[in-house]
Amino acid sequence: MSSNTYNAVKTNTIAPYINKQIESRLKQAIKVNLKPSVDLASVYFFNQSGVSTVVPWGSPSNVFNTNIVPSYDTPEIGYWTQYTDPTSSNYGKLKYSGPNTEVSIETLYTYNPLTIVENVMTLPAINGTLLASLYTGGRGYDRFVNVEISGPTGAKGATAKATVVDGNITAIDVVNRGTGYTYANVIITGSGVEAFATATVASGKVDTISLTPTKMMKSAIPGLSQSSINVVSTITTTYKVTLVPGDIIEMKAATINSGDLNPCRVHAARLQITRPTNEYVN
Repeated sequence: MSSNTYNAVKTNTIAPYINKQIESRLKQAIKVNLKPSVDLASVYFFNQSGVSTVVPWGSPSNVFNTNIVPSYDTPEIGYWTQYTDPTSSNYGKLKYSGPNTEVSIETLYTYNPLTIVENVMTLPAINGTLLASLYTGGRGYDRFVNVEISGPTGAKGATAKATVVDGNITAIDVVNRGTGYTYANVIITGSGVEAFATATVASGKVDTISLTPTKMMKSAIPGLSQSSINVVSTITTTYKVTLVPGDIIEMKAATINSGDLNPCRVHAARLQITRPTNEYVN
């Protein structure tokens, strides 16, 4: 036995000694480098100086007035394309075609109000739905959706089928009501995300299954700006969401005080999407 090992046993520190040796050998075998984030896509837009645009009240409006070709890191080439609205009324939309991935969506909006504009907000949206709004049925589902129904011990036989339209589950129909249910839990699995449902039970049988509203965002740090006439203000907003193939992302803005439309000179608007990544280097 070496003197180092003897001293470790003698002082009752053999376990920490061994752990330290194992940790040292592992560090030699693999080097782990954690990157905090990598740009997936960025859209930058700058109005001409002094051009007036309208920030509507109540109903948010797309802030871009032209289509922008997205920029992105090399690994993301092919995941992003510019999306032209068929009505040509909205621009600056991004269409995502990569794998399911959790990202941060950040918006930046700098403007100079021509009249008093209070409580201007930037609001990202996916497929036309604001990230902070409730929606049902999730996104990104194909026709192979599994609806699992569970209940108390002894409950059995309940089955259901989901209807999917353009990746969204629009309804869940009970096929077999089963027996022995005093309650029923519903779990939806498949290629998509964010579909949840609740079952009702009557006389020991599953009666109906209804989709449960949820939000796309996992968390948010919303930006809110309160301005005076001719005072330049900048708003930033950050949301964490999961993107799925086919998602169309856009950036909207609105004032939340009542009144007429509010003209502004928009100096800059930016939509940036990032995701955390782990990179393992041998």
